[in-house]
Amino acid sequence: MSIEHKIGDYLYKNGDIYKIIPHWDDFIAPGLLSVFLKESTGKIYRSPYLIDKNDASYSPATVEQMKKFDSTEKRTDDY
Repeated sequence: MSIEHKIGDYLYKNGDIYKIIPHWDDFIAPGLLSVFLKESTGKIYRSPYLIDKNDASYSPATVEQMKKFDSTEKRTDDY
């Protein structure tokens, strides 16, 4: 079974919750851009983090993890 991540997906790996975001118009990347929340600190890292669209080492985030990401994101500035 092939996994293909896409914009808007929430992923989880090694204690971090990732949200796939759109590329900027002038930014060309060999993968998908994401921002991530480090669960242990509650801090969102906004520097683009690249994820391969077929990287099976990331699992889909749970509903609780997505809610945690969204509530943390609302408390911080826009990208």
